Amino acid sequence: IGYQYSIPIRSFFGTSKKLLILDLDNTIWGGVIGDSNISDIKINSDDPEGRLFLKFQYFIKSLKNKGILLALCSKNNESIVVKAFNELNMPLKLSDFIAKRINWNNKHENILDICKELNLSFDSVVFCDDNPTEREEVLSFLPAVSCPNIGKDPSKYINILDINQYFKNYLPLSNEDKKRSQSYKILKKQLISKSKFKNQNDFIKSLKLEITIENLNKKNIDRILQLINKTNQFNLTTKRVTRKFLESDIKKKWKFVIRVKDKFGDHGIISFIYGTTNKDIIIIENWVLSCRVFNKNIEG
Repeated sequence: IGYQYSIPIRSFFGTSKKLLILDLDNTIWGGVIGDSNISDIKINSDDPEGRLFLKFQYFIKSLKNKGILLALCSKNNESIVVKAFNELNMPLKLSDFIAKRINWNNKHENILDICKELNLSFDSVVFCDDNPTEREEVLSFLPAVSCPNIGKDPSKYINILDINQYFKNYLPLSNEDKKRSQSYKILKKQLISKSKFKNQNDFIKSLKLEITIENLNKKNIDRILQLINKTNQFNLTTKRVTRKFLESDIKKKWKFVIRVKDKFGDHGIISFIYGTTNKDIIIIENWVLSCRVFNKNIEG
């Protein structure tokens, strides 16, 4: 009972998970891709075990559609994996994964690298792998990463992830949630572009940032509620608010909703700031900025 009560509280305080990192063999499909023919991999409705993995993939796909980021972390030959995704008729496609680490490195190193690439904290990550040794390694080096013991029975994978409700969010689903994966793809394009420049200022100029300020209104209030209550890294006070606060209590305060676009795409609403004035003094009561736009001098 205590755990179930903790779930909406965890959601309200912005600690629900944002990224699901998945192994491949015997995790999202049956069999070991490097030890068998691609046609022998079990991921189809004609095979009892294949149906279980198919169902699990549909579940993962549903998480992505709700704004959860997906990544791959597998000890495999990348060319074989790419061929498997091209030849197997699966719900999940390679394009569904915002980051991929398909190599022979230690998995905790790959996860660390993925988090660094996406600018996400370890406590926002769930790592799903059927191999207990790999889970133990990740837990030993990255204890903040959630590593559920999914066991070896694919019929239980969904229930085990679901009972922990890592991705349960009691806040309204915003347009930014639905487009989160696309936003991170934009960030990856930025990183590739950044390598062509000698300094940060030249890179930022090349992005052709468009910053738009708008009023708080009925159309953006759900996103602002989420931004304040889920942002932890750039949040001046980490004070959480209610919808009532945004609908009525904040009316007498000055406030700005901030959107950002660049040459790669639209990042949507990425910041909110509000406060009061006292004679000639401007008082900032709170300011939040999405981690997706860090290091772009937007706050300046």
